Amino acid sequence: ETHVVIDLEMPKVRMKVTETNLGGPLSGAGIAQALREELTNHGFRFVDRDTDADLLIDLRAASRKGTESNGFFTAYLDVSYVFRDRRTGQVVHEGGKHDVKGVQLNYEKAGMESFKKARPDVRSDLVPGIMNAFNSTYRSLARIWKVAISDFNIFHQNDRKNQPDENHRTPNPY
Repeated sequence: ETHVVIDLEMPKVRMKVTETNLGGPLSGAGIAQALREELTNHGFRFVDRDTDADLLIDLRAASRKGTESNGFFTAYLDVSYVFRDRRTGQVVHEGGKHDVKGVQLNYEKAGMESFKKARPDVRSDLVPGIMNAFNSTYRSLARIWKVAISDFNIFHQNDRKNQPDENHRTPNPY
């Protein structure tokens, strides 16, 4: 019986982030921080250059003004992301959340509230979706490896059948 050790190394990820609150720069923790933490907890490794990455993530999150009523201001957040295989450019997983509502005493705080409310969704919805996409790719590779190993074992067994028995000596024809 032949055993093959396959050491699974989680992919290296480069994340490009655009996060804005009401069109301006984000002044606190956004969606990217939650996504990075969660993926790191699942074994993904982050790198600083595209060429070092296996996967590229394009994350966009932008809040926008909603309405004002009785001194309460509403803002909505739209989040979108695309995971691509860096080598092929193929989309591995994509998705997002739209209209995550934040309500506060001014628009800027309402926008920040919408970011705060979206972070748990990243942890509970987006990351599992990414992991499912990655796991289905891994399962496909595992099936390919299983077939290759099975073929190797069959070849190796046939090769052994064609070998002379160690205890049997073939007479020298000369």
